[in-house]
Amino acid sequence: MRSFVLFLAPVLTLAMSSAWAEDIETHTGKVVSGHVAVRYRPGSRAGAAAPRVTAAAERDVRWICERLELKPQKDVAVYVYDDVPALQAITGRSGVGGFSDGTAVHVPYDNDQTRRHELVHLLAHRIPKTGQEERNRFFSEGIANAVLEYVHGVHVHAVAAFYRGREVLPKLETLIVGDFYAWQRAHPKTNGYDIAGSFVRFLLDTYGAERVKRYLGGTPLRSALGQNQATVEKRWLGALDAYEMPPE
Repeated sequence: MRSFVLFLAPVLTLAMSSAWAEDIETHTGKVVSGHVAVRYRPGSRAGAAAPRVTAAAERDVRWICERLELKPQKDVAVYVYDDVPALQAITGRSGVGGFSDGTAVHVPYDNDQTRRHELVHLLAHRIPKTGQEERNRFFSEGIANAVLEYVHGVHVHAVAAFYRGREVLPKLETLIVGDFYAWQRAHPKTNGYDIAGSFVRFLLDTYGAERVKRYLGGTPLRSALGQNQATVEKRWLGALDAYEMPPE
């Protein structure tokens, strides 16, 4: 899930507009429904599950677009594979369990969470550029986990509140600039993805999708949200302090 082109590029940078993504040679089977086309290798286990994946992905697309106030488009391509080794071997992407390349989602057929996460990436890639400020991968991973809300069954706020309660939650300024993936590699015991998800989830719930999309698209935070970074971070931390942590 960590291999993703920055979603804040303008819509016109996508390799496709109204057409399906370019075919992968092995994936000649196709099931189309609504906004989604699922591609699979004929005779594969993933192919047997393609109708179910298509229906599930269609629900995902509608749910994600509703949450982010995006208009669904009929060009969502999902390539499914029997398992992670097959995905890596066919796509040549090592070290990933699934990915979005801006034109299609590539996932194991039986991992619903990975499919949803990557679909958020794909759809959020279409958020138009609204300003000149850059946003790093903290925000692209954050919006994916914010929309998921529960990652491996645990709410993203619970993860951030856990670090907050132990006084080890990183300062926002260290996460939102520079190479977020490098930061995560340097701090393997800290779940930066869910911290990012918590922050973006807070933004969505507090300021609304349209204002958050302006911020993610490059508009300065004060202009997009009406408050400075210190105030926004203070409000987020206050929400974490008030979060009722399950004892488990």
